[in-house]
Amino acid sequence: MAKILVVDDSESTRRAICKMLMQYNHSAMNAENGKRALAILDENLDIELIITDVLMPEMDGIELIRELTEKYPDVPVVAMSGTNNVPYLQIAEKLGAIETLEKPFESEQLFSLINKILYD
Repeated sequence: MAKILVVDDSESTRRAICKMLMQYNHSAMNAENGKRALAILDENLDIELIITDVLMPEMDGIELIRELTEKYPDVPVVAMSGTNNVPYLQIAEKLGAIETLEKPFESEQLFSLINKILYD
């Protein structure tokens, strides 16, 4: 069981992903933007994985990934975005995202990715 932080400005997306994670016995926390995600990380140093949307208000996923690679280099990051935003996912990978996901995705895709990152 891993402690995973989900970052997305869409509340329904955050809820759906957190529900998927909990179905597989992972502990899920969530944040609506990069600023809030950093605050949560500062208080929860045991977070093992971050799944972040790329396009968000206040602090987007690209800025968040930049901050995370400097401040929390050992915490893997998965960047996600809609299929029309593939170039942003490529930028996210160049900045340090270990994997990317195009939304929408199936729970099996997500869990396969989590297992690959955390347990392989």
